[in-house]
Amino acid sequence: MSWPVAMCEMRSFAAAVVPAKPRPTPAIGIDEIRRGAHWEQDPATGKYRPLADRWHVGFTDLSGDQASLGQVEGSVATVVAAWVDRLARRMEERRQLHN
Repeated sequence: MSWPVAMCEMRSFAAAVVPAKPRPTPAIGIDEIRRGAHWEQDPATGKYRPLADRWHVGFTDLSGDQASLGQVEGSVATVVAAWVDRLARRMEERRQLHN
């Protein structure tokens, strides 16, 4: 089976079982995930060199059954803080709607 076919099936399955927005959770796990390097060939030497070495950060629900909450490209503190800030704002908006 080809990668595009497998990925298409995985996306269809995930859309059916993963909520569009995570529910509030008191404990978030954070882990770096290496997504692989992208290479380019140097025309002068014919040798390959890394063009980009992509790292992502994954967020998981450590206290419940939601598993993966999200993933962002990059592994610097500003990327992580921006994701956590967006999650906190969404959770606060939900809390206000239910009060």
